[in-house]
Amino acid sequence: IEHSYSVPLLGKIAQNGDSGTPFVVSHPDSPQADIYRLLAKSVVEEVAKIKEAKAQGGGRPVVKYDSGKHVLEIFDPKFVVSSISEEKEE
Repeated sequence: IEHSYSVPLLGKIAQNGDSGTPFVVSHPDSPQADIYRLLAKSVVEEVAKIKEAKAQGGGRPVVKYDSGKHVLEIFDPKFVVSSISEEKEE
């Protein structure tokens, strides 16, 4: 996500979460609700970017660690498989 947010953790926000009513629904005009809406908008934009990149054959690489081989494997649809291994001294 391109932006960073300071997410308020107020008692009334926790109470709304416990009751099942979203804070932004019960307090739509509050400054805290504005922050949550901006954060949600940023998440939606990032997901859209990832989906678009995948649709065009790209996307983010998949990174997996093989603990048996002690190898970090990087799978990128645009490139060949890469691996990074930890050489052990004997």
